[in-house]
Amino acid sequence: MGEAWARIAGLSGGLDGGRRVSIAARRMEDGREWTLDADRVYPAASTIKTPILIAVYRAVEQGALSLDEPRPIAPADRVVGSGVLSWMSPDLLLPLRDHAYLMIAISDNTASNVMLGAAGEERVREVLADLGMTGTALGRRFLGRMPGPEEGENYTCASDLMRMIAALVDDTAASPASCAAMRALLSLQQDSDALARRLPAAVTFAGKSGWNDAIRHDSGLLSGPNGQLAVAVLTDGFTDRHEADELIGRIGAALVEESGIA
Repeated sequence: MGEAWARIAGLSGGLDGGRRVSIAARRMEDGREWTLDADRVYPAASTIKTPILIAVYRAVEQGALSLDEPRPIAPADRVVGSGVLSWMSPDLLLPLRDHAYLMIAISDNTASNVMLGAAGEERVREVLADLGMTGTALGRRFLGRMPGPEEGENYTCASDLMRMIAALVDDTAASPASCAAMRALLSLQQDSDALARRLPAAVTFAGKSGWNDAIRHDSGLLSGPNGQLAVAVLTDGFTDRHEADELIGRIGAALVEESGIA
């Protein structure tokens, strides 16, 4: 391992007060990987929305859904938290492709419930199994708040999220056309505060983040002139989200240097 990875290990080793970080990265051109506590399981927050996206696109390929079909928003789907739909007209009808955009670009919880309802929980679990995401589980819909003890939870780990991003890059998550469309959606992500915050100008980011009061995660594809890197960084125990963002950003920049994609 190189000097940049040694800096990452030093940053991670210096955490205290219950703060934790897990890292998984794979250079797509040669399969080289960098991992740190990558199988530790965390609440997934909004990172679980990417497997839902894959499940919807698979259902479209199978003819079970159409991205152009207008989807009503059921009262049970309408929740607060991130997004805008919960504040809009209850009679609003949007095609499924617009719900997909809102779920990924601004992490809209209501759109995510519409997408989950369209795909079905079993299809999402099939995606997790097919991609070997054994540390990831879908346990509930989106609530717009922290779940109670009887409401279940969604879980994931850095190695699983890295594996999923890699599958979207090598066109094994779905058909090549569907994977290209999903990568394009992920490139519209508006949260640039974590992995994307310290990237060199030549490197672009496409991915999905997640957070709540206790955790801050980011996952996605870093693309540079010399290659691509599937990355996931998960944290918890940070009382200041901006501190977690800065750590994730520094890890992302160091991984770019370590992998040589820029």
